[in-house]
Amino acid sequence: HSMHHLDTHLDVTTSLRFHFGELLLSSLYKVVLILVIGMPISVFIFYEILLSASNQFHHSNIKISENLNNMLQRFIVTPKYHANHHTVKKVSREANYSSILTIWDTIFLTYIDATENDRRYLGLDDRSKEFGLMRNMKHPFNQ
Repeated sequence: HSMHHLDTHLDVTTSLRFHFGELLLSSLYKVVLILVIGMPISVFIFYEILLSASNQFHHSNIKISENLNNMLQRFIVTPKYHANHHTVKKVSREANYSSILTIWDTIFLTYIDATENDRRYLGLDDRSKEFGLMRNMKHPFNQ
């Protein structure tokens, strides 16, 4: 998942930035889960569309007024809410796990509001790691 967090600027492309190995393992896990639960494929497809749209929205660089953001983030993950999860600061980066509904961070006490200054510095501690495609592909194996 670190390849996704190498991005130092949140925009809609960040929602697509994942290592092929992570995508493969995630897909295999989902197939097993679908078979074990017996979920209809139509429900799974609906969920994946909803999750993808939500991910694109909360990784976007859309500026929302403070009032609207404060109202929305009571229910759904907004770009500002999710930026907390992408800060260089480890305490907020290792929190804020909600993907669609913010109630999950509320229930599990995993919401940490980063400061405006913290949200200016996104990515991992070593900012030199935001490099080209091939180096990104090798990155998880060099840890």
